[in-house]
Amino acid sequence: MQYVTSFERIARIEELLKGIALGLKLKFGTPGQNLLPEIEQIEDFRLLQSILSAIETANTVDELRSIYQTADDTPPEN
Repeated sequence: MQYVTSFERIARIEELLKGIALGLKLKFGTPGQNLLPEIEQIEDFRLLQSILSAIETANTVDELRSIYQTADDTPPEN
């Protein structure tokens, strides 16, 4: 596995957030864009990738929200 610097990680997250913002705008309009403040708080790269992928198949904003709220509710593994 290749080492990723904190700068690279931040840049990747910013690019994912740009993609998510565009996807939300195109698919859901204003209601989708209202999710951005919540999504921007997420720092998990894989979860952000999942959110971006789910925009295509989600039928509602609430369905998309359930993806990252469920992840937040999952207790961390020891």
